[in-house]
Amino acid sequence: FKKHKLQVAQILLSPSDAENKKSSKNAIATIENLIRFKCIPIINENDTTSTDEIKFGDNDLLASKVVKLIGADLLIILSTVDGLYASEEDVKARKLSSLIKEVSKITPRIRKMAGHASQMGKGGMISKIEAAEICLKNNCSMVITSGKNKKPIRGIAKRAKATWFIKR
Repeated sequence: FKKHKLQVAQILLSPSDAENKKSSKNAIATIENLIRFKCIPIINENDTTSTDEIKFGDNDLLASKVVKLIGADLLIILSTVDGLYASEEDVKARKLSSLIKEVSKITPRIRKMAGHASQMGKGGMISKIEAAEICLKNNCSMVITSGKNKKPIRGIAKRAKATWFIKR
């Protein structure tokens, strides 16, 4: 950000900030003010006040809750993979022919493609699918692509390898 002469500010949120009406209004106002002052908000979970029982779960779910909070049109998730593959075996083999290009509804079949959660039961493609479901329910599109690609955001605009979640 410094290289591009951009200012950033960190905002720490807890699940109650996204769900409580007064707290969510404050969070929205803070985000809007930062943007108005041309400052890019970096939003993280407030781990100092969260306990295991009251956590977002992971960054994908946090991002989808922020999308819901601010009414965003698009959530971009940069991952270690190009998107949702038809199976875990296809992910390991990077079998591009089985990369799902577009999803309009989260079905049991789509959930099955996400495979299994990590040992802690969080993260991975499962949480990305949960995040996509939250986005779709809130009229927001979502895209998953690899953050390992050079200039991944520009790649999305050129329809690079990615999975788009778009409500039809």
